[in-house]
Amino acid sequence: MTNKENLITTNELVGEVYLDKILADYDIFYMDCLDEDNKAAYPSKFLLNDLAESSKGKLLVCYQRVHIGDEWKNRIYVMTAKSNGLTEAKLRNYPVFKRSNLTPAVAVTGKEQISEITTIKLLTMNVPFATLLNQKGKMARCNLLGELFFYIKGINQGKDKKGGHFNRRGQVVLIRLYFDEQSKTMHIANSLFTQVKLFKEQFGKEFKDELADRNLLTGPFYQIDLDDMTIRQCRKMTDDCYLKAPFYKNKKPKAIDGAMKNFALDKDTPFDHSKDGFAYQLLSSFNSYYEGTGYISKLSFKEINAETISAEESSMKLNKKVTRAVADFFKDKKVHFVDQTGNELDLAPVAEYFADKTAEATCADQVKEGFNIVVVLPSEKYEGDDPYQRSNSKCMIQHIYQNNCIKKDGKVKGKSALDNSLKELLVKYCVVNRTVKPLQVKGIPNAEFHYWEKETGTCWSLKFNDEETFGLTKSNQLLDPLSANNPFIQHGLLWEDKKGRMTSSYELLARIDGELYGIKQSKVRTMPNKSLYYKTVEDPEFRYYRNKAGLDEYMSGIVYENHWLEKGCVKYNVGKVGRGMQTTIDKGSVVRIINSFSGDILEEEAEKIYRMLKMTEVTFVKYKDLTVLPYPLKLLKEAARMDLNK
Repeated sequence: MTNKENLITTNELVGEVYLDKILADYDIFYMDCLDEDNKAAYPSKFLLNDLAESSKGKLLVCYQRVHIGDEWKNRIYVMTAKSNGLTEAKLRNYPVFKRSNLTPAVAVTGKEQISEITTIKLLTMNVPFATLLNQKGKMARCNLLGELFFYIKGINQGKDKKGGHFNRRGQVVLIRLYFDEQSKTMHIANSLFTQVKLFKEQFGKEFKDELADRNLLTGPFYQIDLDDMTIRQCRKMTDDCYLKAPFYKNKKPKAIDGAMKNFALDKDTPFDHSKDGFAYQLLSSFNSYYEGTGYISKLSFKEINAETISAEESSMKLNKKVTRAVADFFKDKKVHFVDQTGNELDLAPVAEYFADKTAEATCADQVKEGFNIVVVLPSEKYEGDDPYQRSNSKCMIQHIYQNNCIKKDGKVKGKSALDNSLKELLVKYCVVNRTVKPLQVKGIPNAEFHYWEKETGTCWSLKFNDEETFGLTKSNQLLDPLSANNPFIQHGLLWEDKKGRMTSSYELLARIDGELYGIKQSKVRTMPNKSLYYKTVEDPEFRYYRNKAGLDEYMSGIVYENHWLEKGCVKYNVGKVGRGMQTTIDKGSVVRIINSFSGDILEEEAEKIYRMLKMTEVTFVKYKDLTVLPYPLKLLKEAARMDLNK
């Protein structure tokens, strides 16, 4: 791979907000949303939304988590044009405001009570978005709970593999506009709404218990009419109203997969029908609406000059390198195949598939010393005692689900998943033997990497002796008297989550040449460049952005590894890889932040960090794609899952 400079785009908003000019024409009030012990200060969301809707644009409402002074607060902001005559005194006559802590934003506390991103969000509520460039079908928009939701008929529906529309009875996917205070970003996300009658059909008489368990029983409830394209909140729960939730907690039904993919970038989708294309259109509508008002300068998404590691090899060649490493290793190794599903499977076809990939592939009744691929059922379907035996230093085990490896007729299924299982066994071997040589990658001599495993409260550490070998250590915060020496505790990087576990925002710590660095996610995402948006304006049928030249010109922040120095930190993202990409891109890649615990990172110091980022240029972690974090994290996580003492 070679380095070059590229202009990439992120979803950070850039532009000046002229609050003095806005406050000359508008009154802005805020209310703090206090805790349950002070419910009197928390206004009724239904009444507030109902009032905003009945005002027909005279009263704009938004909910925002904001940083005021040294603390974060949940706030409701209300904005109205002075010409509407809705003064503070008149607002307090409405029941929803009578018991609230309604406060003018320009009170004694000062204008800092409203941030630029909150002001932009409020102004967005006022934009009609009546027509959208090149969008086919009708569009509905609404302000629910201080957020903007959109529904585009004919596009949100999604299509199945045969090209027909999904029959998503009682489920609707709306696209939602998000603004983040801390990162000053704007992005589009999907929100799933499910009709109450579907919960009744799914859970029967226990449906109310299910809703109560998920805090859904008291709403909010929504009426969504896709015929007249209206979306509004309703007071009572009826069979036909919707809840903003999927069937099962933390799970997304397969029925909505088509809608998710329908907003992704693929070879058949126009850019303006994708989430990022829609974001560009919303920003364009915003700028057009406020042009000449003096409220705000032209908003745009942030452009950055980044150093890009551009792949000289195709993703296919990179994957062949991993395949070669696996083949070289297992050509003289024996692998056992074990059925732990309780279904008395015949794994002979699976063993036969590996016959030319290993020295010997045999079926066994139980795991044995050496390498084992164990077929299991998902935990919720398994009735046995121990379906997930842990690997140890003598017996390495890789689990694979039955439906990922063998069909009902007994034939082999999911060859990619099977190949990945063999690769995972190689990773386990490398952890046990403390070497990366079989993976055909290199380490950084004397570099240390630290990972916090929150389930057991353990810091796992890896230190390279040279480019090939490493050592592993662990320190438990409760059992180890020396635990205070681990960097997560030393630098106060742990906090307690809702389940009472000590966790950290840092995904990985690295000590290079004596300096400690931390890597964590940001809320910033990369986007296609604005040149693609303008190209689509000129030619709505334009699709030629998936070849090598198109990727470099239009999608430079979505592909390869990009890094840059900003405000004393190194920021980077890892995207897709390939010259003529055919894969679907459903979202931009996450921008991660690398900071030093000794102070700001200088340009000359950044070079050694870029050396660490070279460790993302492997495909054995995610298999067939670049890893987003340096590969030692994979080894550390594998060590945490294994019982290395046996």
